[in-house]
Amino acid sequence: RKRREESSSESPSVSSPLLRLGAPTPAETLSIKEGYITCVDHRTRNPKWVLERIQRRKEGETANNSRDNIPFYEDQAIPRHMRSKLEDYAGSGYDRGHMAPASNHKATANELKETFSLSNIAPQVGRGFNRDYWARF
Repeated sequence: RKRREESSSESPSVSSPLLRLGAPTPAETLSIKEGYITCVDHRTRNPKWVLERIQRRKEGETANNSRDNIPFYEDQAIPRHMRSKLEDYAGSGYDRGHMAPASNHKATANELKETFSLSNIAPQVGRGFNRDYWARF
């Protein structure tokens, strides 16, 4: 039996315009954030997919929010036994790589903060990939 958890009490199609055309795959466990939605794979406790809408800023609009000092955190919308935990990354040799990049979500401080939820993070090789090549995108 599949289970869906949401950070909103409304159905996904009502609570997020991102899902108005449906989800990429059947949703098992969703976490709906201000700027993106993630579906968590129960087996790996990593994002199965992340859905975001990237929009060009309007002329004169700035996004001055900074990612400095924003901590990664466990997503409380995901049942504890199905979510990634901070200790999963401690000493693992992997970086915490954003699936919906923080740089795409600076419109509000909350939207930026939500990208640091572990439901938006996948383990990535740091040197040569997450901190180097991938960071240039």
